[in-house]
Amino acid sequence: MESQSNDAMLAAAERGRAAATRALRAPWWYASGIGVLTAAFSLTFVFGTPFVRSLAVLPLLGIGALLQAAYRRSTGMWVSGTRNGVASIWMFAWVALAIGSMLLAEHLWTTQALVWPAIAAAALIICTSNLCWRLFERTLARRSRQATRQGPDGA
Repeated sequence: MESQSNDAMLAAAERGRAAATRALRAPWWYASGIGVLTAAFSLTFVFGTPFVRSLAVLPLLGIGALLQAAYRRSTGMWVSGTRNGVASIWMFAWVALAIGSMLLAEHLWTTQALVWPAIAAAALIICTSNLCWRLFERTLARRSRQATRQGPDGA
């Protein structure tokens, strides 16, 4: 009798975990939007003067804040990309890739006047924002499943 009760509680916990995982899934446009914003900043960084760069920061931060607010409205919560243990590795990897490609493109523009590296960096930033966000979500879901199986006492 007690075994059936435990099984029912575990099944309910699993259903709750699955519902939470679905709720945490970002809308399709979120990662792309962040990628496009970062790519726009990358192009501004590469081709713009310091004055233009500083002017571009405020609108891009404002649009980023609007994206974050829309994400919260859509899911009912906010999931930090930098405060989620192992899952955060994907966000840090994406940021490092974005900064590295932006700096390389800027270097090639100033030293050799090459335009294509900046365009390639922008495309890379957009594509990898989606990839890294999906890997981040997958890692969060895996952690959630493991926590459900272990139970509240971690056993």
